[in-house]
Amino acid sequence: MANQSNDGKLVITPEEFWKQIYAIVIGEMRNGAPVDEIAHKLMEELGIEFQDAQEIANRVSGEVVKLVAEQTPNKDDAIRGMVGGLLAALFGGIVWGLLVLILGLELGIVAWLMGYLCGMAALGFSGGKRGPLMQLIAVATSLAGIMFGKYLSFFFVLNKLAKEQLGHGISMSIMLTHKFFGYFVESIDLFDAFWILIASYTAFRITGGAGIDLSKYRIQGTKLWVPEGASNER
Repeated sequence: MANQSNDGKLVITPEEFWKQIYAIVIGEMRNGAPVDEIAHKLMEELGIEFQDAQEIANRVSGEVVKLVAEQTPNKDDAIRGMVGGLLAALFGGIVWGLLVLILGLELGIVAWLMGYLCGMAALGFSGGKRGPLMQLIAVATSLAGIMFGKYLSFFFVLNKLAKEQLGHGISMSIMLTHKFFGYFVESIDLFDAFWILIASYTAFRITGGAGIDLSKYRIQGTKLWVPEGASNER
């Protein structure tokens, strides 16, 4: 929070000062700016001397790179994330099918919950890893969960009708699966498309990273510090 000093200058707290520094550095790193450009941006925005600004840019960008690198999944992380996403899709699909069987209708919000569940599961099982690969896994498993839920609801409804009209149920088969895909393609409408997009976007956002290309930066320091002579007056 900024405060007014006795001489009328606007003084910001150290916490707010560093929040502004991180916001500037991360924003510039997302645009792929080199460290020197980040330093100049700090000079322009915060009035820091160039030498101090360059040191801050080096240190903070190094800390950001280290954090992003720690969140980047390796092969094992991705496999665990996939397992988590598939388990969530399986659970969500069963719940979806049962809700349709009990209520007799589909609730669009269940698709959104599927995206949220698969995104959180992929994130949790992978140990908090983020980035494009985790986003792909989260979105793919949420879509798989939606398809599985629709398939189960299709099966449950047909099975119920068969029992009522034929006196016996039906079993899952390749033929039934083929009929389901034909039904799905023909029956999907704007309402379905809207909720599928919402689910995908939710899963995508949950597992999103910082949007920084690590190949453009290298770790040059990780310890937070305030350079001597750096002003926190604006």
